[in-house]
Amino acid sequence: EEMQQAEVCNQIVQKITNYEYEGLEELIDKFESTITKGDILNSQYCRFTRIILQQQKDRDWEHWIEELEDTLRMTKPNGIEMDVILKGLLTYNEIVILINIARGYRKLGRQEEAIEILKGLKGYMDTHMIDQVEKARKYPMLLFNLSNLLMDKKLYADAVELCEQGIVMSKENNRFCLFPKFLINKGLSLLELGEGKRARESLLKGYCAFYALGNEKQCERLRAYLKETWLDKVSNIL
Repeated sequence: EEMQQAEVCNQIVQKITNYEYEGLEELIDKFESTITKGDILNSQYCRFTRIILQQQKDRDWEHWIEELEDTLRMTKPNGIEMDVILKGLLTYNEIVILINIARGYRKLGRQEEAIEILKGLKGYMDTHMIDQVEKARKYPMLLFNLSNLLMDKKLYADAVELCEQGIVMSKENNRFCLFPKFLINKGLSLLELGEGKRARESLLKGYCAFYALGNEKQCERLRAYLKETWLDKVSNIL
């Protein structure tokens, strides 16, 4: 039963990681049916995944931040302020929930609050003993979301540094879901820094990585964005 529960959980993680929501609700229902009374951690994860699914239909980010914060309180009843949370230990559920709270703040244009959460988490994961398999799953997600926020704040050199860290980690752990996105964010940041040659190289690598992974939708989105925004600097790159 535990093996079946773990397999369903892995399928849920894979779908959420790849932004594939078809069939996700059925998997969550199946996972929930395996949870025993008093199993707070799995109940928390189940509630979190339902929120992620519902966000695709309703973009009320204020509401979902509140829901995520309530979900976090299931295991952090003494408070969810970052200065309080970072004094203790964090579960992997709590790390993912906090990353998604930060994403919600970014959607609302509250970048400073989002950056505070993600920088706090990065410091925590850099200084605590963490299972390397779980770190390989969670840390790139943190780096990618933080790179987006730094680009919003026009801190492009810092964004490049984070993306390079994400690229190395993706290759070392053979995890390539975010690999093309790190390359794209690095390329876009380098364009802003006026480093055209390095930018073109990174963007082309990101495009080819998306293509190799069979994600033609992302390839088309990248072509359209570059033509609209950077046509004079990246002509004929893709």
